[in-house]
Amino acid sequence: MDKVIYVLNFLFVLDGSKIGRKEMWLFFVPYLVLIMILAPYRDHIDIIAVLMVLLYSFAVVSIKRWKDRGRSPYWVILNFIPVVNIWAGVELLFLPPK
Repeated sequence: MDKVIYVLNFLFVLDGSKIGRKEMWLFFVPYLVLIMILAPYRDHIDIIAVLMVLLYSFAVVSIKRWKDRGRSPYWVILNFIPVVNIWAGVELLFLPPK
């Protein structure tokens, strides 16, 4: 039960904690797979709800990683700007904490 609570806290709660590259990769790979599986079905309302939950969890995890990088949580906005998000992804996934 403790692991379930840890995962839910990790994905949905902004508690000021930070996460490292390992946790970011452990979140990002399954997240990307789920997005690729669900994207063709985005017309259905239930899939839209699931995608919104995934988007929220991505924002929470990204904010925690930006904090680990020594940046403001507002840098999460870069994740949603085309072309700039490539640089943001490289920084979040590959660069060490500050």
